[in-house]
Amino acid sequence: MSNLPVWPGADVCYARAGKINEHLCRTSYAAAKVKKGWRPPEEVAELIQAMNRGDEEAIKAACQRYSHIWAESAESHPPS
Repeated sequence: MSNLPVWPGADVCYARAGKINEHLCRTSYAAAKVKKGWRPPEEVAELIQAMNRGDEEAIKAACQRYSHIWAESAESHPPS
């Protein structure tokens, strides 16, 4: 049984949001070059909260705002 919301396209939006979180955290961590006390960017924290709430509008807005991130990932890993 899935914990995803039931709105159409939730699975795709959540996969894209995961790619966005991964990318933003990776680039933030690399830029900080800090091993101790690093925190994810505020955008990531907000997106995670939206995902936990199942907030369709906030998740879709993030997917649209960061479309270059998940589109790049989709191009490098096309469906088989």
